[in-house]
Amino acid sequence: MFKLIIGNRAYSSWSMRGWLAVKQSGEEFEEYVVPMFDEDWEKRREGDEFAPSLGKVPILWDGECVVWDSLAIIEFLADRNGRDLYWPEDETARGMARSMAAEMHSGFSNLRRELPMNVRKSFQPHDLTQPVKEEIDRIMQLWAQARARFGNLRIEGQHPPETCQRVFCMSRLQQHQSEIVVRLNHVR
Repeated sequence: MFKLIIGNRAYSSWSMRGWLAVKQSGEEFEEYVVPMFDEDWEKRREGDEFAPSLGKVPILWDGECVVWDSLAIIEFLADRNGRDLYWPEDETARGMARSMAAEMHSGFSNLRRELPMNVRKSFQPHDLTQPVKEEIDRIMQLWAQARARFGNLRIEGQHPPETCQRVFCMSRLQQHQSEIVVRLNHVR
């Protein structure tokens, strides 16, 4: 049985992605939600359970095998359970979906910093900075390109990584009541 160590899914989109990936695999897993950034965090993150990620979550343990980082967890599970569970069947569409997921996973730091994830809260509307607007424009370009080339990268009844990234982006913008949400709703 897997052991999945995550932060609170309401505040950590990376933890939520890892959790969704393991849930979608259909494999049994124990979920451990660790309090992050409390007074014991520095000591706790040095423990063996967090090695070698240095406290970054999610972390998936499969016996002695440890996989950290939500995108690495997705790929590990795709190898184990079949990539068609996570990625489009068409090779060209799959390549684009992987590229989109990787870019969205590692990029858009301004959006993450200025529009933190908190699914339990709605924020007051505020103006977006130019760097955030540029990142949102890039996300919209990615989605529009995918739609123009493939119609849709979604897999019926599943939640591929690219779609999960889109959901988290939309969620952040809606929580922050951004005027951009109206534009993004047309790209879905």
